Amino acid sequence: MKKKFFGTDGIRGVANVYPMTGEIIHGISRSAAKIMKERSKGKRFVFIGKDTRLSCDMLETAIASGLMSQGIHVYRLGVIPTPALAFLTRKRNALFGVMISASHNPFYDNGIKFIGPDGFKLDDTLEIEIEKDFLQTDCRSNDIDDAITHRDIGRMYEKYSYRDDYIEHCIAPVEKFDFSDLKVLIDCANGATSHIATEVFETLGMQYQIIDNNPTGDNINNECGSTNMQKIMKIVAEEDFDCGIAFDGDGDRCLMVDEKGNLMDGDIMMAICYQHRVKTDPYFNKKLIATVMSNMGLKEVVSKNNGSFLETTVGDKYVLKSMIENDGLIGGEQSGHIIFLERNTTGDGIIAAIEMLKIRAEKKLPFSRLIEETGFRRYPQVLYNIKVRTKDGLWDIKALKDAVKSFDDEFKDRGRILIRPSGTEPLVRVMAEALELDKAENKLKEIMNIIESELGENR
Repeated sequence: MKKKFFGTDGIRGVANVYPMTGEIIHGISRSAAKIMKERSKGKRFVFIGKDTRLSCDMLETAIASGLMSQGIHVYRLGVIPTPALAFLTRKRNALFGVMISASHNPFYDNGIKFIGPDGFKLDDTLEIEIEKDFLQTDCRSNDIDDAITHRDIGRMYEKYSYRDDYIEHCIAPVEKFDFSDLKVLIDCANGATSHIATEVFETLGMQYQIIDNNPTGDNINNECGSTNMQKIMKIVAEEDFDCGIAFDGDGDRCLMVDEKGNLMDGDIMMAICYQHRVKTDPYFNKKLIATVMSNMGLKEVVSKNNGSFLETTVGDKYVLKSMIENDGLIGGEQSGHIIFLERNTTGDGIIAAIEMLKIRAEKKLPFSRLIEETGFRRYPQVLYNIKVRTKDGLWDIKALKDAVKSFDDEFKDRGRILIRPSGTEPLVRVMAEALELDKAENKLKEIMNIIESELGENR
């Protein structure tokens, strides 16, 4: 069965427009409660966390209503990062968790994602089962035998103080480190980390300044955060900071800036963390898991350290799946979803930033020098989004397959091309990466023309 509502990272769309309406989200939440409680007898509470969007309150009410209608108690965590919800769901032994967020999207979008009792996002099989139950359930049924009634109806409780467990979890491994000489700029994207970053970095004892931590409901990710790095890069370079840290809307990713104002994306951060682990841990298995979007320069770093680079499709849930299957300890995405599996079960912006700061404190070197030490060489990339009327039949186009083969034959290990349909939008993304990018772009244009002529929205 093909999924109707769930995409690569939960359900997402414009808030109050199908499928992100109160009615749909209530029904999906009710079905999730029904399916999950059948798998875990005895557990009767679910955590709900959210970011700072205007529509979160509306959706939280719908979710809570759906859960309580199935006899599930609702524990509201308030505004909290996705990784904090994942950690608390596992630590506190909840039936599952629900995060209300559209991550890096603008404020008018929203989404929900379910976190299982083990702290991992639900797999595709469970999402399909939830959808199937939702589509088969008649919300207007008056059958008293099927209804949860009387004292069995769930109730709602506020558990805002539980976030202290997550703060302690973040800082405990680095409490012995002296960060007092560090001057750090932190951008919270007016999102979920706005209410927690101050406590974390204050406790670590560094000099810090926080920007974009005044959410209004409609300013999340608005010219700030990890999707808009120009501002923090400029401030770090001009005002003598040692580094900058920028989170996204729900706090499961971060990007950084070195002391010169240069961007450190997820690939560079993984390169630094990976190489440090190789050099300091003789028992490290030298595996790094990343997606097809990671730069070829990251693969070179792993190769120089005689390690194994394992590649997945785009999406941190697929990185995580591969990490579990292959005993990976470090993995992530160029966009800043970085997973330290010994620390959390999902991408965690705060933990990723702390890991980077810890390495700097241990090495006593600026980040620009740490980058140099890895030998990271970035292959130039270019990415285009092609609007299409349909994504079906993409790889049935013979001319497209021939053009891709021609590219591969010409560039071999000096470059690559990547074509992938978006999981959430009517787009096909086309990326070329090569040391000789000008030459690669000529081939890329040929490939784009084929896609547009066959599947383009104006065809």
